[in-house]
Amino acid sequence: MNRPRDAKELFNLRHSSLRNSIERIFGVLKKRFPILKKQLEYDYDTQVQLVNALCCLHNFIRKEGDGKDIFDMVDDKEVEEESYQSEGIGHISMKHKDVTEKERCKAKSMRDRIAEEMWNQYIKRP
Repeated sequence: MNRPRDAKELFNLRHSSLRNSIERIFGVLKKRFPILKKQLEYDYDTQVQLVNALCCLHNFIRKEGDGKDIFDMVDDKEVEEESYQSEGIGHISMKHKDVTEKERCKAKSMRDRIAEEMWNQYIKRP
């Protein structure tokens, strides 16, 4: 694997890796909780709370369950294929407000700061 040449490449590499992990997690959650396969008509905050609650329930089942975990029951390739068939986190309806130019600039500035901090840490490593 080629090493990133600058802060932007490093940020994009790590962002992509994180997105892949999140997509896989949602694939597992959709297998365990089929409600996530349907379009949900709840407001954004309710959807966030639902996902958080299902993650807690999933972790409880893994810890206290009967030993038949979803990770043992599902083929990795099947989860991966299903999680990439949908966009984002699945069929959850996200009702976004319009983003202003000021908010867009603020987000870009934050992303650039994060990328620069990651790069500085990265180049200091032996």
